[in-house]
Amino acid sequence: MKLRNIWLFVLIVAVAACGGAADEPVADTAAPEPVADAPMDDAAALDEMTEYFVTHYNMGHADMVAELYAEDAVFLAADGAVHDGRPAILASLETAMASSPTLSLDVADRVIIGDDAVSHGVWGMEMTPEGAPGPLALDGHFMTVSRKENGEWKTAAVITNYHAVPPEGTPVGEAPAEAPPELTDSALSELADYYETHFSMGHGDMVASRFAEDAMAAFANQPALTGRAAIAESMNARIEEAGGPQLTIHEVAAMDLGDGWVFGGGWYEMAAAAGDSSGSYLMLCRAGADGNMEIHWAVSNGQPASQ
Repeated sequence: MKLRNIWLFVLIVAVAACGGAADEPVADTAAPEPVADAPMDDAAALDEMTEYFVTHYNMGHADMVAELYAEDAVFLAADGAVHDGRPAILASLETAMASSPTLSLDVADRVIIGDDAVSHGVWGMEMTPEGAPGPLALDGHFMTVSRKENGEWKTAAVITNYHAVPPEGTPVGEAPAEAPPELTDSALSELADYYETHFSMGHGDMVASRFAEDAMAAFANQPALTGRAAIAESMNARIEEAGGPQLTIHEVAAMDLGDGWVFGGGWYEMAAAAGDSSGSYLMLCRAGADGNMEIHWAVSNGQPASQ
């Protein structure tokens, strides 16, 4: 099966500066603080950064957009491509802008902890790739990790996905073939093991129990979901549709952001009767009242293994 996402080795460098299922909803599990509760100067700076990104992206100013990224940033694109470092991101921007895309970004929520920030939201794009019969309209979810460098916010890592299987003619990116080093013992290892085990056993409800009551999950090629109940329903449907899927999670990054928050990521392989696939994931987690880590936000992307 094709291995993806050497990017997470880069992610560890880029952001380094920076038990069982719960049977009942955890009443006092804290959700990410809204932007209004964060320092207004940081929140305002991040909002301005997003506006600047969209404005200059749509004007075709690839170099100006690229300057918003840290030198060692990584962009994990919905099409499966991995762009490591600002020069690679700049090259990808220049290629994308050749199709005269129109981009929109809507930040749904953000948590700011010291010099780190994690955001998620929805992106939309209209573009006409070379060789395509006509314009394509695409949309999906994103999660962004930002860090403050010398008093200035920079994007350290971004993952994007699609909200549905992309239409024919959508470009497919080239993913690295080598696997990055994996973690064997981290704050998120038990959660990853639990998820992998019970998903592969067909226990969708048990997997969903490790999401916070008001969690957001944007799985590859599906609309974003809000709330544990919706995630459980989707999880069970996906398992049934896939036909006995066997999931392998490769944990690569787990970083303590402070105040109980842990940001992590990795890559996965899934073997299933309906077809094999692999992709990346990022998630923002925090321990619940029982001490077990819960997923508050999760975004994954994926492509058929044959690609």
